[in-house]
Amino acid sequence: MKNVRMTIWVMVVVLSVVSIASADIFGTGGNQLTIDFVNISGDASSANGTNIGGSKTFSDPSSSYRMGTYEITNDQWGKFISSVGGTVTGDPSDAYDGSALYTGTDVPTDNISWHEGAQFVNYLNTSTGHQAAYKFTGTQGTDNYTLGVWESGDVGYDSSNPYRNSNAYYFLPTEDEWVKAAFWNGTSLQTHATKPGDTLYQGNGSNGGWNYYDYEYGTEPYGPWDVGSGSEEINGTFDMMGNAWEWMESPYIIGVYLSSSSRGVRGGSYRVSDSALSLSSRGYFLNPYDEDYDVGFRVASVPDEILGNDECGIAIPVQANEPYTGSTVWATGTDISSCADKDTNDAWHSFTANFNYEYTISLCGSDFDTTLTVFDECGGTELACNDDTDPGVCPSELQSQLTLVLEKGETCFIRIAGSKYQTGDYTMTIVGPICTEYPVMDFNNDCRVDFQDLAEFSASWLECNLDPPEVCWE
Repeated sequence: MKNVRMTIWVMVVVLSVVSIASADIFGTGGNQLTIDFVNISGDASSANGTNIGGSKTFSDPSSSYRMGTYEITNDQWGKFISSVGGTVTGDPSDAYDGSALYTGTDVPTDNISWHEGAQFVNYLNTSTGHQAAYKFTGTQGTDNYTLGVWESGDVGYDSSNPYRNSNAYYFLPTEDEWVKAAFWNGTSLQTHATKPGDTLYQGNGSNGGWNYYDYEYGTEPYGPWDVGSGSEEINGTFDMMGNAWEWMESPYIIGVYLSSSSRGVRGGSYRVSDSALSLSSRGYFLNPYDEDYDVGFRVASVPDEILGNDECGIAIPVQANEPYTGSTVWATGTDISSCADKDTNDAWHSFTANFNYEYTISLCGSDFDTTLTVFDECGGTELACNDDTDPGVCPSELQSQLTLVLEKGETCFIRIAGSKYQTGDYTMTIVGPICTEYPVMDFNNDCRVDFQDLAEFSASWLECNLDPPEVCWE
C-alpha cells in the first residue's frame, strides 16, 4: 500500500500574526508516524549581516517554509527503520554503527549522523511521492549506499545549495532557516528564542523552561527530556534551545559543498550551559559521519499549498456587497503595483460588474498595512492603485480603498498585498448597486434613477427631436 501523508491544520496566534501549525502523517499501520510543523514566513532581510556566531552572518532565506515543532524522537526514528526494512546503513559504515543512548519513546533520538538524518528525510519525501532531498548512489540498505552532492545536469540541481534537491518537499534546515525559526520575532533576531514576556530559565521537565546545564543538570536522572516538555518558543517550536544539539544542512565552512564537508550543530543540549543557547553561539562542527549521544535533528519543509489565489491566473471570484476574508501569510509574488513599495506577497480576486457603476473596493478592517491594485487582465494594464487611505476612511490609514467605474459585464482583477513585505489577514468589500434589475427610467443602467438619467433622457430627446417619435423609444 502506498504511504499517505495527511495534513491537519490548527490556527495559532503568535505576536498578533496568524500562524498555522500543521501535522503531516507518514507510513501505514504500526509504522505510521506524525511530524508537527509551524510556519516560518515574513521578510527578515533587515537582519541580514547580523553575526550569528563565529564568522557566520545571517542571510534571510526569503521564501516561506515550515519548521518541525519538535526534534525527531526515538519513536519516529524507530518507525522509519521498520518502514525501510529494519536496516539503515551505507558507506562509511561508522556513520551508521551507533544506537541511541537514551531510549525513551519521546526523547530526541541521539547518536544520529548527518548521513542517517538525510536518509530519514529522503524517506519522508519518497514515501509521499516527492523527490528525495539528498543524493545517494548505490543500493539502499547495503554498505555501498554512498552520500553524494547534486551536480549540474541533475534534475533539481541548485547551484546555491548543491546538498538539497530543489524539488524536495522535506529537508534538514540550513543554518539560516534554523536561526530564523528560532530567533526571528518579526522585527529582529533576538538573543534567545523566548516568547514576549518569557525569560530563559532551567526547567526540570514539568515546569516549563529549557533543558540545559546550570551548575547542575535540569532533570534527575540527567539527560534529554520528552520533546515539548519545556516552554513554547517565539515561533511555536520547542527545544531549539537545549535538550539536544541539532544538525544543520549547510556546511560549517561557508560555501564548501562537498559530501565530506563538516556540518554544524546548533541549539545546545542538556549538558551545556546557557551560553550555547543564544543567537551568537554557533555551536560546533562535526564530520557528517559522526555520531554523538547528545546530537539529534529536526526536519523542515516547504509550506503546503493552502493559498488558492496566489497568482492572477487562479484568482478567486468575488461578488459586490458580499464581504470576503482571506490571507496573504503564505503568498508569494513580485512588486508590480505603481503606488506602493515592496508589496510582493499578493493574493488575487476577479470581479465582474453586474451594472454600469462606480464601484468602491475596500480593505478596511484588514490587520496589516495593505496595498490594493486593479488590472484589466492578468499581466495587463493597471486601472487603479491605492496604498494608504485618507484619514477617517478606514479605521487605520494603512488600509486601502479605491473607486473604479466599470461597465456591465466588464471583468477586472484585484491584487491585494502588503506594503514593505508585510502579510496578514484581509477583509475585502466591493460596494456596488443593490438592485436585482434596472428600475424604470434608469437610462444609464447604474441601478438608480437620478439627474444623470434625466440628463441622458434630455440629450436623447433633443437629438431625435421626436421625428419620427418611435426612434426615441426603441
